[in-house]
Amino acid sequence: WVASEGVVGMEKYDAGLRIIATAQQAREAGDYVQAHEQFIQGIEELMRLVQNEGDAETKTLVRKHCARFMDEAEQILTAQPSPTAKLLQAKAQGLEERAKKEQQQLKFAAGLALYTEACEAYKLLRQASLGKQREWAGERALSMLEKAEHFLLTKIITLRREKENEDGKNVK
Repeated sequence: WVASEGVVGMEKYDAGLRIIATAQQAREAGDYVQAHEQFIQGIEELMRLVQNEGDAETKTLVRKHCARFMDEAEQILTAQPSPTAKLLQAKAQGLEERAKKEQQQLKFAAGLALYTEACEAYKLLRQASLGKQREWAGERALSMLEKAEHFLLTKIITLRREKENEDGKNVK
């Protein structure tokens, strides 16, 4: 739907419709985050413009199209993760598994670095995702941060105990 085609006075809606067209192209390319953002921006622009529309028929037409665009934006939230998001998820989960192995072997420096890297990877995944995957990635990022902090505290406690044991041996 291009507003200005054959209809006088509809040109003012073209800017919003161009944004919607960009959203549709991004969706087709699998860039769901960009598509969703563009749909929202285009809908907001159209709704802003329609508030000052004097023609009731035009107002109804634009609002119907906005409702359809809202449905399209909502469908994106339930779409499959993009290939980029799938790769980011695999990377983050791989880092998390490696960090767990390092933790089990009490390799503090490597484990801490991997938990920190996994946290960053989950943050990137969150930025590239929508809906439930976005929420899940945010929760995983926080979990990795908590594990890194816990691991660091474990290291500090272990080092203190080792120092106390050394001091105790030196006194005897």
